This record gives sequence, structure tokens and C-alpha cells, in this order.
Amino acid sequence: MRLVYYEMKKLFNWKNILLIILINIVMNYLFIDFHIKHFPNGRPILDEYHLSKEMIEKYGVSIDEKEFTDLKKWYENMVKQADQYIQSREDFAHAGIRTYEDFRTADHSNDELRALHSQVMFTEQVDLFWKLEALEYIMGQYEKRDRWIKRLYEEVTPKQEEKINQIIDSGTNQSILPWFVFENYNHIIKNVTIIIIVSIIVLLSPIYVSDKRNHVRLLQYTSKKGRSVFTTKLMTALISTFLLITVQLIGYFTIYSQNQVHMFFASKVNSIFNYVQLWYDLSFFQYIVMTVVAIYLLGIILSLIVCFISSISSNYLMVIGMQVPIFLGLVGYLLKYLIENVTTLRLPKYLAPSLYLALLFIGIIFMILRWKKEKVLDIV
Repeated sequence: MRLVYYEMKKLFNWKNILLIILINIVMNYLFIDFHIKHFPNGRPILDEYHLSKEMIEKYGVSIDEKEFTDLKKWYENMVKQADQYIQSREDFAHAGIRTYEDFRTADHSNDELRALHSQVMFTEQVDLFWKLEALEYIMGQYEKRDRWIKRLYEEVTPKQEEKINQIIDSGTNQSILPWFVFENYNHIIKNVTIIIIVSIIVLLSPIYVSDKRNHVRLLQYTSKKGRSVFTTKLMTALISTFLLITVQLIGYFTIYSQNQVHMFFASKVNSIFNYVQLWYDLSFFQYIVMTVVAIYLLGIILSLIVCFISSISSNYLMVIGMQVPIFLGLVGYLLKYLIENVTTLRLPKYLAPSLYLALLFIGIIFMILRWKKEKVLDIV
């Protein structure tokens, strides 16, 4: 373990740490900061967010028929307030608007009515009207809950159809989880994964190639014990990857906590208010845990691949050149299956687990073959 500690000190030198911190600051600003500062983004999403919180406080994480009846009474009371507000303003009376229903169904091709609507909704931003619009969406989704989920998937396999019927029959889809909460998390965790990938590449790229450049292998490979440094470095890489991912996830989840979505943790992802359905009946918190586990698995796979590339490269330029297509393929193509859409009903049920197993197998095989070659390699 002393050698592992020594190798970790070499990896976590002040230059590497400073570079990784700088990368995280810049990429956080470019790809994550917006999803924190502007959540919920716009209206009526902001109003739907507050209404969903109120519904969870009042009804729990799901809503049944009895509670929906109460929700309709809530809506009717708000409509009465809107009627009173409309009747208190002369500009509404002048435009022939006397009730909220008149306002809601007004012909926007009429210049006067369109201008009035714009004045109330966008210039004055009257909260009551935005709240009513958000509540109408929520009620509409609940009323068409069974039809809606089937319309999401027009062409389905028998397995997908079975799962859709199971979601409907179990009542899981009555859970309260707004689509933008789930989408916001997916955007953030995908970008966090990209930052972690870049950080791992920066940290581990020198792990073998630095010894070649410094001609340390000439001394190491003169003894059997010296050749075992190869496996020591691999162990160091895996431990360092785990530590790096852990520190970064703690940091980014601390940032994510500013979005105040903890009240949705117990809500099921397979909700009528969410556009994504999963093969598994996971709560939002369980989904978060699953993506965290997926990131650790991806980190292990990436560390094996980076170590292999570093071990066969003679200089840093070669390391970078070989990693660029891997990075682009991973970020541009594979991440949507490995992180962003993991276990989604739109994809085959075992696609993500199969991809992880295949990539892990490839990484392990590459390192085993390289280790066998290192054991008999002549250093000239």
C-alpha cells in the first residue's frame, strides 16, 4: 500500500489538482450553472413547480380520484378570484371580458384582446392567471392519464405494452413528478458525467507514459518486483478514480441541492406529469442513486481504457491523440444510453446493462493482455 500511496501522490500533484479544479470551474459555468440559476425556467413552469410542491404537502407523493375532486374545488375557487379580479378592471370590461372563461377562450386574432392578454400575462405577470394555466395543465394530464401514456409510445413491442399496462394498472402514473424536475436533473447529471470524464483523463493519462519519458522503466524492469509496479499503478488508478468521482459528486450534488427538489424524491419517475417512463418502478431518489452507480461504473471502465492507452503510448501527444476519438464517441453517442436515457422504456430493457458489461469486459481484457506482455517485455 505504500507504493500505491506514493503513486497517488504523483497523480495528485499540485499541477494536476489545479488543472482539474480549473476544468471543473470553467465547465460548471458553461454547462451546469444555467440549470441551477434558472430553475424552474420561465412560466408557467415556475407556477407548476410551486403547485406541485403544494399538492405533495396536501395529498402526498401521488393523487387519487378523491384528491383530484378536491383539486378541482381548489381550481374553482381560484377561478372565482380571477372573475373578481377581471370585474374590477375597466380594460377588461371595455374589451368585453367579464369572466376568466371569457379571458381563457378569447380570440387572440383580435388585436385588442391579444394586447390585453400580453399586458396581463407578460407585462404585469399576474400570478393568479399563470397559476390557473399551470393548474389546468396538471388537471388535464390527470384526466387523460391512461390515454396519454399510450400516446407516448405509438409503436411498441409486446414487452413495452405489458409494462405500460402495468404502470396504468398499478396507479404508479398518478405520482407527482413534474417533467421539468426530471429533465433538469438529467441535463445536470449528463454534464457532470462529462466533467468527470475529462477529469479522469487529465488525472490518469500520465500514469504509465510519464515513467517511459523519465526512463524509470529501465530501473523498474530489471527485477520481478519492479515489473509488479504495472499492477500497482492500475490499483492506484482505480482508487484515485473512485476518490475523484466521490469528491466531484459531493460537490455537484451540493450545488444541485440549491434547486430544492427534495420534496419529489419519493415520487415515482413513471408519472403522468413526466414525459419519460422507465422499465423499473423507481422513485426519483432511486433513479438518482442508479445514475450515481452508473457514473462509478463508467469511471472504472474509463480508468481501465486510459491506463491501457497510457501503457502503450511513448509520449503525451500519442496519449491525447488516441483518447480524442474515445472521448468524442463516449460523450457524443454512448452517454445518452449509459447515463441520460438509462432504463428508459423507449430503449430495450437490457441495453444499458449490456453496454456496461461489454465495455467493462473490453477494458479488463485489454489490461490483462497488456499485463501479460509487460511481464515478458525486454527493455532496451
